[in-house]
Amino acid sequence: MKISKTLFKELIRCKSYYGLNKLYEERKKVSFSNASFSDLKEYLGLMIDKDDFSDKLEKPIEEWEQEQFQETEAILIKYANKLLKTEFLSGSLDKQKKLKYIDQHGNIFYTKVDGYQETKDEIIILEAKAKSSKDFVDQDKYFKKDKSFLTLLDISETDGKKAEKEYLKFLNNQVFNPGHKTIGRYIYDGLYTYFLATKNNPHKKKITFYMALLNNEYVLDLNKVTLDDPYPRSDGGEIVVLLDMSKFYQEFISLIEKDIENIQITIQNDFFIEPEVGVKCRRKDQKIACLFCPVCFDELLKSPGSALYFYRTAHHKFGDILAGKTTMDMYDDSELSPINQIQKQVFVSGKQYIDKEAIRSWLDKLVYPIYHLDFEGFQSPLPRFQGEKPYDQSVFQFSLHTEKAKNALKDINDCHYSFLVSDFEDHREECAKALVEKIDLTNGGTVLTYNQNYEKLRIKELAELYPQYREQLLKIKDHIVDLLDVFVEPANGGKGKIFFYDTKLKGSFSIKKVLPVFVSELSYQDLEVQHGMMAQAAYYSFKTANEEDLAKTRHNLEEYCKLDTWSMAAIVHALSKI
Repeated sequence: MKISKTLFKELIRCKSYYGLNKLYEERKKVSFSNASFSDLKEYLGLMIDKDDFSDKLEKPIEEWEQEQFQETEAILIKYANKLLKTEFLSGSLDKQKKLKYIDQHGNIFYTKVDGYQETKDEIIILEAKAKSSKDFVDQDKYFKKDKSFLTLLDISETDGKKAEKEYLKFLNNQVFNPGHKTIGRYIYDGLYTYFLATKNNPHKKKITFYMALLNNEYVLDLNKVTLDDPYPRSDGGEIVVLLDMSKFYQEFISLIEKDIENIQITIQNDFFIEPEVGVKCRRKDQKIACLFCPVCFDELLKSPGSALYFYRTAHHKFGDILAGKTTMDMYDDSELSPINQIQKQVFVSGKQYIDKEAIRSWLDKLVYPIYHLDFEGFQSPLPRFQGEKPYDQSVFQFSLHTEKAKNALKDINDCHYSFLVSDFEDHREECAKALVEKIDLTNGGTVLTYNQNYEKLRIKELAELYPQYREQLLKIKDHIVDLLDVFVEPANGGKGKIFFYDTKLKGSFSIKKVLPVFVSELSYQDLEVQHGMMAQAAYYSFKTANEEDLAKTRHNLEEYCKLDTWSMAAIVHALSKI
């Protein structure tokens, strides 16, 4: 069996992955030592369309995202070379060094290395990650940054038994936990590569391993940019931060060896293990969600009263589901939070829950004119514009519906303003200027958003960038009211309050779930751009689009963003009739 780094991580994450993957890859009358093909047809049917044999699960990486990551990795390698005085090459996958290990059973474990250099006495390995160093630097109790180098504290540097115990807990729970999504999964990536390097080191040379991360303190100064130096050193350091894990990988290599043994046993046993859902599935995180989530969650997703839709922490939810409580009606009210009791009540009765008094009270506090506002922004691993840091968001579009009196808006095109950049260049100041010109709060008013944090952060950033608009922008920020608050009070672990619920929401209060409950004739399904990631992809195409394609794409973006703000107005209108 051929086992890539990605497959290796999935096999150690989930005991059901081996069987599901074998069925998916072979797509024919495959059998297992404990199950025949006839037992598994239903699973295969959820993976492959029985009529046209199309793939129901395939999740190709978007070309624009792949292009971004490749560009980022090339820059990280370029500046790592500068720091280490090495000559790692960046390029296509076919140019990268391949490491492999063939075990006694003929299984092939392999990976490709971003940077590989071998001298007489040493092997130097570099793994470039389009990942900010922030999650590491924020753990300053354990990770220490010195200029462009990051190191992990050694246990000998801890002070006392209590500190030592906390340190070991940190190593186990985060650093060397492949399921930890902000630190562990990246470090475990490197540990797998390090293990293969030891298997390709017949002369027992010293192995030095660096992980190249984007420096979260780096600030781009375009005034210093040259052709050879597109990311000149800033006060925050170089664009790259290098984490040296060599010593720790040498100490913890037994973790990989143990995982290799477990995978070998899995392959030899050749069992199909029935799927068990849990936090490990990462269903809500589309970037790292398991390929087989649509298969494993199929039954749970069918019922509007699925326990999966409870508004509560994932650990509580999955613990109960695994214990057999799969639908809301299987719970006693005494086991449930007030929010979950309401969800159960709605499912059992088939009737909406509406706290009319709370909703009317919220509506009465709205001050006209109401400015229905929605932003679209682009997040780039590499900073693009003056003063940006890695992964900063730059607003490229906003939609604004202005409603001067209650229910005054009659049509999606009524009192609407659209701001959309003309190209892939820096138009942030134009955006700031348009905001303060179009939102007049001289005599008061309300700026209505949905899930307000995004708009508030972007406005705050624009205020910092353009002091000439600071006072007006911060006034806009201070007048923001969140339409989400009319449905649910911010809830931590299922606590809080709920003012409206319908089984159609399926545990979600996103505007795309809420809208059809109130205004069934409005839908995103007929639009060319249907969600935020599609909007980012459309904006990214501005880089290379010809005049005709650019005009079409801009129109599609404007229609999408316009529906976002019209949806808010339409929902408020519907609520006012309750």
